[in-house]
Amino acid sequence: MIVSHCMNDLYWLLDYTKGYNVTSIHVVSKSGHPVRGAPEAATIEVMLNIGRCDHTYAYFITTILDKKLENDNEEDAVVILSKMIPATVICTNLAV
Repeated sequence: MIVSHCMNDLYWLLDYTKGYNVTSIHVVSKSGHPVRGAPEAATIEVMLNIGRCDHTYAYFITTILDKKLENDNEEDAVVILSKMIPATVICTNLAV
């Protein structure tokens, strides 16, 4: 899961991912605001504020994703792209 963070807390991530086998949460913050509420196992990356969330997703797909995928689970992998808004608001019918 990749989250493009701006300034909101990320406590909603625990409820959103509850019951799923989430192997990786990668948070990219570009705003200079502290990242609060990310799960303990999340990777937090701070970048310059260049582009919008689409830039963050493109960066993740081209630079990070291959490193996150494990060879034996690659066929079953699902990547979720989320803005700082709780993903349940954006993807209300998401089946992971």
